[in-house]
Amino acid sequence: MSESKAASVVFTNSSLLANNAQVTADSLKYYVKGSWGSKTLESILSMDPNNSTIAQVVNGQIVAAINTNSDGSVKIDGKNIELNGNTRVVGGFNLVPANETWQDQRNLNVYRPFRWQNGAIKMENGVIQTTAANVTAEFPSYNEILNNKYVVGTIAPMYIKYTLWDSPSLKHEYARTYIGAEEIETPMLAVTTTGSPVQQGEPGALYVGSFEFIGHKIKVETGGIYVANITGSNFDGGGSVGFQVWNGIGLGKSTIYTPSNDLYIQQGNVGPALGQSYNSAIKVDVHCNKVISQRANTVLSRLSVKTDITKVTYDRALAAVAGTDMYDYRYINDDSNQHYVSGIIDDVNADPQYHMDEMLINKERTSRIDANLVGYHHVVIQKLLERVAQLEAQIK
Repeated sequence: MSESKAASVVFTNSSLLANNAQVTADSLKYYVKGSWGSKTLESILSMDPNNSTIAQVVNGQIVAAINTNSDGSVKIDGKNIELNGNTRVVGGFNLVPANETWQDQRNLNVYRPFRWQNGAIKMENGVIQTTAANVTAEFPSYNEILNNKYVVGTIAPMYIKYTLWDSPSLKHEYARTYIGAEEIETPMLAVTTTGSPVQQGEPGALYVGSFEFIGHKIKVETGGIYVANITGSNFDGGGSVGFQVWNGIGLGKSTIYTPSNDLYIQQGNVGPALGQSYNSAIKVDVHCNKVISQRANTVLSRLSVKTDITKVTYDRALAAVAGTDMYDYRYINDDSNQHYVSGIIDDVNADPQYHMDEMLINKERTSRIDANLVGYHHVVIQKLLERVAQLEAQIK
């Protein structure tokens, strides 16, 4: 505390010395041991049962003074005030100028202005505590909640805490924000539209940049929410950050965005499974009412999107059909007892016991390409129809 103004214990009326301290320097020798007579020491001491003053005068001007009053108040005036050694303050500091009780930030062009009364600082029990009464938020989003409340702020070595109370009696706590070495806590505001305290109400809020964390909600002004790796991007070849939601995701716009043309769904938690090859991952069943493929229905049937076109020969088609065995089976996890007939991709035996042509299996070897199977059968049937036609011609 280097300035007297910061201490808010200020001797503001220097003329008091000039009017009441007329003891000459020579006569000071009888009151103050070691004083010396000099014109520069005029009006340095005023001894009065109700009001006493010690002042330093330089060239006729009072530059520093201490005034004591019989009401117990002490006023200090000076350009700089230094306190050396251990200093103990009992009571508190007022945070408003003399003869004023209100502080109003509305005309100070500050973010989220407040207005309060009787702001003060106390230091006791190892903490610094700030208090203010009739605290009112002068911005719309909080004006109904923070209106004429009593606020206590506490600064301790391990935490900072701000608490919103109904009054200095501290009967009802409306809100609390705790910033500690181990956590940040913003419990719920306990208010109603009438201002009476209740057990539940609007949640407390945490603002970080353009994000708002309110209760169970994360709000952002514009754009999206990104979960990124240390380089700032999770959509790259080395994406090493995952995001897991336990109870489901709701899509307000019914849209999922991916950085590539593929979307993979597999079993497992995002931490252990992160970076796992999809080929070795446990696959999942997707349950839905209908799957509409834009690729199959509208895009990939057109010539303009195809390349490396060759006509499938009867021999190739016949080899694919002949090299694929058909089986009747049920799924292990299907309790409906439903039977299916198709080829099977053998992912169990090192020497496959179930055979399927490679052109009928996707690159990941996780599913059949039934469109290829239909195409091969079509070529075989065409050839058989030709031969039937030839036999019919011979019979005629």
